[in-house]
Amino acid sequence: MEKNLYDTNKLIELYKNKESMSGYTTILNVIEFPKALEFNLTVLYLSKSDYRLAIKISTELLKIGEPVPAVYTLISAIANKQRFKGCNAGQTFYAS
Repeated sequence: MEKNLYDTNKLIELYKNKESMSGYTTILNVIEFPKALEFNLTVLYLSKSDYRLAIKISTELLKIGEPVPAVYTLISAIANKQRFKGCNAGQTFYAS
C-alpha cells in the first residue's frame, strides 16, 4: 500500500479546496502550516538518523551543483527512509 507524505504547498492547496486527505506530514510542515492539524494526518518527527541522512543528501546534491533548502532535504530524508510517495503541489516525487 502506498503511503502519502504531504508537503506544505499540497496541504495549503487541499485546505483551500476543502478537500480531505489522510496520510502523513512532517512536523516541519505543521510548523509552516498549523491548519494541517485539521486533516486526518499522522505527524512525523525527525530523528537523529533523519538529520544524518539529510546531511548526506545535501552533500551529494552540493557536489553536483544542486543545493536545496534544508527543510527539503530533511523531508526527503524522511520520505526516503520510510518509502513514502511524496505529494506536493507542483509534482509528485518518489523516494527511492
